[in-house]
Order: sequence, then structure tokens, then C-alpha cells
Amino acid sequence: MTCSEFIEGFSDYIDGEGGPAMLEAARAHAAACAECRRYQEVYARGVALLRSFPEVAVSEGFEPELEVRLRRDTAAAVA
Repeated sequence: MTCSEFIEGFSDYIDGEGGPAMLEAARAHAAACAECRRYQEVYARGVALLRSFPEVAVSEGFEPELEVRLRRDTAAAVA
């Protein structure tokens, strides 16, 4: 596996959704490649940081208002 292949398949690798051969190739590549191992470590730190933030509470009307704005902006962009 090349570094490019590792990066391209990273989401599948992290989610455990690649086939067994792909997952093993990605594990082996990360073990042997300092740059891709660093990529994985930075990703893991980012995930940990995001999970450390408090949950955001939104008002009851947020979702309907968002839908209206998205429809309006989409219609304006298409026109």
C-alpha cells in the first residue's frame, strides 16, 4: 500500500469498513510509515478534542428554520 492509497482509504480503515485485506494492508502500512502513522495520530487527536467539547443545545425552532433557509438558498442558487 502506498501513502496515497492509505490516505484515500483512511475513512474506510478507521471505520473498519474496508475488506480484511485492505484493513490489514492499512495497518501494516501505518506500522511501517511514520508519515501515515502521524496522519492517523493527528486524526485521533482531533476526534478526541471534538468529543471533549460540551454538547451543543439548539432551540426547538432551529431545525425548521434551517430547512426553510436551505430551501430558499438552494432555490436562489438554482435560479
